[in-house]
Amino acid sequence: MAAGETVGTLQRRADLRAVEDCPRELQPLAELQYRAALFTQKNARDWTPAALLQNRLGIRVGEDAATREALARALPEVLEEPVFSLRANSPPRAAYLDKLLTSDPEREILLWLNDPTGYRSRTEAASPGNWAAFREICKNQYGFDPITDGEISAARRLGEHAGPWQAVWWRYTEAPGRYPNLPDCLERARPPKDTLFEPSAPYWPRDNREEEERLREAL
Repeated sequence: MAAGETVGTLQRRADLRAVEDCPRELQPLAELQYRAALFTQKNARDWTPAALLQNRLGIRVGEDAATREALARALPEVLEEPVFSLRANSPPRAAYLDKLLTSDPEREILLWLNDPTGYRSRTEAASPGNWAAFREICKNQYGFDPITDGEISAARRLGEHAGPWQAVWWRYTEAPGRYPNLPDCLERARPPKDTLFEPSAPYWPRDNREEEERLREAL
């Protein structure tokens, strides 16, 4: 095991304190804790992301479990965020923290709909936290779970373009060529004809084709 891999297994300063039980690769560092000044909280506890924001920057953090989880996965982005922005959104909640990882949710939803399996693979390869943040945004803001509901359920919401899905639909109409697989997904998501509120809804590919065929026959 490499030294870097061993460091990753350490969770607390106490893990380094017992020199005899310390991983061999880290034993040369263990005695430095007695000769150096460690950067700890005033109460000598190890730092946590929430403690760092609250005690060093004066930014109160939400104490709910969802916020703690979101802070852990968004920590690299939080550390890059300007302090004034964090303070303006204080106390940062899960929705704000997840948006740091998914700053353009409409585009991300369309990319996922266009290639659900590939999108998840690419996103998790970049960072597991990115996929978790995307999933939370979908559940909390768009009313579906990419894993349990799937793309057909999401495509139906896109075609119905109600509430926050209106913005997703507008984004799609700006550049539909970027999402070549979406028409087929919308085709499969189209509800039965007798459940449509309008006799001809232009948001479903099949209805477009039927309207075009009727126009050809009329001409």
